[in-house]
Amino acid sequence: MRFLKKKLIWLVSALILAVGLVGFNLFSSSASEDKLVVAFLDVGQGDAIFIETPNGIQALIDGGGSNRVMLELGSMMPFGDQTLDLIIATHPDKDHIGGLIPVLENYEVEKILESPIETDTKVFGLLKDAIIKEQGGRVFAEAGDIIWLDQPRSVYLKILSVGGVGKKTNEAAIVAELHYGETEFLLTADIGALTEAELMKNWGAEIDTDILKVAHHGSRYSTTSEFLELASPAIAVISAGAKNPYGHPHKDMLGRLEKLKIPVLGTYSEGTIIFESDGETISRLKQ
Repeated sequence: MRFLKKKLIWLVSALILAVGLVGFNLFSSSASEDKLVVAFLDVGQGDAIFIETPNGIQALIDGGGSNRVMLELGSMMPFGDQTLDLIIATHPDKDHIGGLIPVLENYEVEKILESPIETDTKVFGLLKDAIIKEQGGRVFAEAGDIIWLDQPRSVYLKILSVGGVGKKTNEAAIVAELHYGETEFLLTADIGALTEAELMKNWGAEIDTDILKVAHHGSRYSTTSEFLELASPAIAVISAGAKNPYGHPHKDMLGRLEKLKIPVLGTYSEGTIIFESDGETISRLKQ
């Protein structure tokens, strides 16, 4: 992991900057390129992460709060491609699942992975209806699950947390680490300091990562210094809307990143942020 971070590549204006695992295989696929694409989509104030594996398996983690995700998917996927292999709804807040409703209505989805936490909100009811109508395979996440996206290329998601009974929806969100070769992306949804502390206790150095999706859009109450020191990301990505009413990302959280000299990229200023991994190095791609 450490040698990998020294080789992290930035392609910005053509310049380089500064297990025997037990799980379940969701998909089969055919050989193609050797690159994993991970895109943090610009959906305003919300989260949406598009993944395409070397063998062409496509996954969407959350969908933001509106139809905006449809435009972003259209820019990432080939014209006429209306299929997704996997959708993950990390938790039932509108800014994560609202955009999944039109996706389910317009795309053929093979598998849907959800947090077991439910709410009585209108948007969650609409999502449940869309899932039932889609008739895709429905799976509820559990901590420790291994979700194989591209088994021949060893691309998988490891579920680190799905919260617990009595937790608020943010703390009960699905936390996953995406692995490809020696590269890792830690995807933390909207968790706060409570769940971060549990992750450190339960997984220790396993949360060490290359790219960290900062929790809860850069909230003041997430991304503690202790968590950052253990995760030690080379890059932190914040998904948040420009000039959003919540003040995300909060200056205190940004200060913690700055103190540890962790570079930050935000969808609120950069738009969609795309990375490409060959299993050894990670490059940033410009649209």
